[in-house]
Amino acid sequence: MVKIQAKPGQRYLYREQPVCIRYTLDLHLVLGEYESTGESVRIPIADLRPLDESAGPPELRDDIFSIPEKAWAKAEYRFSVLEDILADRGNLAVVDKVSKDKEVGRSTIYRWLKLYDETGSVRSLVDLPRPGAEINPA
Repeated sequence: MVKIQAKPGQRYLYREQPVCIRYTLDLHLVLGEYESTGESVRIPIADLRPLDESAGPPELRDDIFSIPEKAWAKAEYRFSVLEDILADRGNLAVVDKVSKDKEVGRSTIYRWLKLYDETGSVRSLVDLPRPGAEINPA
C-alpha cells in the first residue's frame, strides 16, 4: 500500500498523467492540475498513483495565453501587492504598511504569498475555478 500525502504541491499520476495537487477538498477529494495542460480537475485520492521521480522536476507551465485577460490582470495586481513584501521578506512592518495602503487584509496577503511561493510564478496567483462554478471567458 502506497501512502498518499494530499498536500498542495505534491505530484502524482492521475489517469496516467502527472498532476500537481492544489487544494484538499475533503477526506476523499483533492483539486489537482494537469501539468501538461494546466486544467484543474477534482480527483478522488484513491485514484492517485506515485509519480516516477526519475522523470525530473516539473516544467513550469506559464501559458498565459490560456488565461482570460481579466484573471491575468487580477493576478498581476496581486503580484504588485506582494512586490514590496517579497523584497523585504520577514519584515512585519512592511506587511502592515502594504495591507493598509492597498486595503488588503493581512491574511489575504499571506495566502497570496503561499500561492506565489509554491511556484515563484505570477500564474500561481490566478484564481482557480471553483468546483461547480460556471466558467465565463473574459
